[in-house]
Amino acid sequence: MFQNIATVIVLIICSYVDIRQRKVEKRIAGIYAAAVLAGRLAEGGTGLAALFTGLVPGILFLFLSFVTRQGIGYGDSILILLLGASVGIEAELEILLLAFALSGIWAVALLFRKKGNVQQEFPFVPFLLAGAVLEMIFA
Repeated sequence: MFQNIATVIVLIICSYVDIRQRKVEKRIAGIYAAAVLAGRLAEGGTGLAALFTGLVPGILFLFLSFVTRQGIGYGDSILILLLGASVGIEAELEILLLAFALSGIWAVALLFRKKGNVQQEFPFVPFLLAGAVLEMIFA
């Protein structure tokens, strides 16, 4: 339960900063990383297994950030990495699926309203927040 509450609080703060400044606050991510690590260490063996398997999608996203020259920002990838360490790989994949679906709907809406174009960037962390909240409500 602590991990879920911490995740939502961090994603709310990071969403606000991402919308305003188009970046992820490194200090918040660092505090979150420490809290996740402490929580997983307190859980023992099963917590450490969930920690390491949850890191896999985040590592892939960091690689994609590098390959695409931050088409997906490093900050977003770091949050995805920490999200997986916090909630585990299964919940992380559900959150990512919801986040990408919601961001796709948002992008299509922007195109139809002629408020954006195909190359337009928009903050992704609010979609991670929405995906996390939906996953926690319906899981």
